Amino acid sequence: MIAFLTWGLLIGLQHALEPDHLAAVGSLASRSRTTRSLSSAGLYWGIGHAIPVVLVGGAALLAHAAIPDAFATLAEMGVGLMLVVLGARVLYRLWHDRVHIHVHRHADGTVHAHAHSHKHGAAHEEHEHRASFLVGVTHGFAGSAALVVVAAAAAPTAWSAIGFVTVFSIGATAGMALLGAIVSIPARLGWVPERGFRMFHLAVGCATVALGLRLVAITGGAFLGR
Repeated sequence: MIAFLTWGLLIGLQHALEPDHLAAVGSLASRSRTTRSLSSAGLYWGIGHAIPVVLVGGAALLAHAAIPDAFATLAEMGVGLMLVVLGARVLYRLWHDRVHIHVHRHADGTVHAHAHSHKHGAAHEEHEHRASFLVGVTHGFAGSAALVVVAAAAAPTAWSAIGFVTVFSIGATAGMALLGAIVSIPARLGWVPERGFRMFHLAVGCATVALGLRLVAITGGAFLGR
């Protein structure tokens, strides 16, 4: 049983590295590159992701029912549309808010850097937390159907399957928060120049929009083909 739950935890950690998850959280955290902000984006995404996975997936497992394919397809399409919006938002901010990076050198020789926008504050941070949470919820609905199939097939009982889903969600949350902390290291140490910072955000915005459009096209075709 412990080995089974450990497997679920490891799959959750790996799940955090899927392209659509990385694109979503990367676009949400693109305004700031501090360890706290990036880890928070991943953490709130993970909490939002866990809620539908545990509740919807757990209910389906206890009822010995499958989540309809049409529901999963529509949820995936919603993820695609959300990625398009998030990517466009990164590109708009890059142009409109003039996001840039400041490098500071202290008297003891310590260097650190942080991203800066001409629009920021506590209200913005609270908004970003809500956005990360809602994006996670959308991803959770989209992934719950496949996860229920895997858990139901591998677990000996419904409750052990729910345990698998729960530790999977914990792993995904921890993986995304940890990834955010790791990604912030180059910026925090002042290793990324201003031009590289802006090019990175341009790449994140374009890649997120492209991934979202591709997902919408695939899921839209699948839904209309039913």
